[in-house]
Amino acid sequence: MAKAKKVDLNTISQAHGALPESKSIADIFGYGTGYEEKTIEEYDAKIDALTDSDLHEHAIEVGIVPTSNTVLLKDKLQRQFLTAQSKYTYKTNPNNMSKKNQEILKNFMKGAI
Repeated sequence: MAKAKKVDLNTISQAHGALPESKSIADIFGYGTGYEEKTIEEYDAKIDALTDSDLHEHAIEVGIVPTSNTVLLKDKLQRQFLTAQSKYTYKTNPNNMSKKNQEILKNFMKGAI
């Protein structure tokens, strides 16, 4: 009869079932802008620090055809970033909402829901 192979218990990993820590609701549900940066200033600092080849690679990642004109490429990247951000910005004036909806929004923004 074949002898069972011994398994080193230190090399085995086990899923613990806990959800990974997320920073926003978009992370939990899997939608969002696709950018790590939250503001245009942060994004500008990032693309200013990139070399030309890294800038071209980043443009391809976000779906822009890179050009040899760096100024034009940075402008296209900034517009793409702002377009992606505008999809998830809050556009309703909270002052025009009912008290109940204002309370729901306040709790949602605090992360209570």
